[in-house]
Amino acid sequence: MMRRADAKQAILVHWISWQDKLAAADMHPHPGTAMHLFYEYLQAKHPACLDFASHSPYLQMRQWIAEDCEP
Repeated sequence: MMRRADAKQAILVHWISWQDKLAAADMHPHPGTAMHLFYEYLQAKHPACLDFASHSPYLQMRQWIAEDCEP
């Protein structure tokens, strides 16, 4: 199990990388759809990032990304 701080950092790094890959492929999914696709990507490719203490890793992931992306 990852520490929450480590999971947050790993998820944000993967989010930036994933967003760059989408942009390079000229793909721009709706933000809600993007979150679901990204979560599925993490489950498939980086499941350890989602192994942290949380009632809902998905909702926690969304919150961290929202906080990180705010201007």
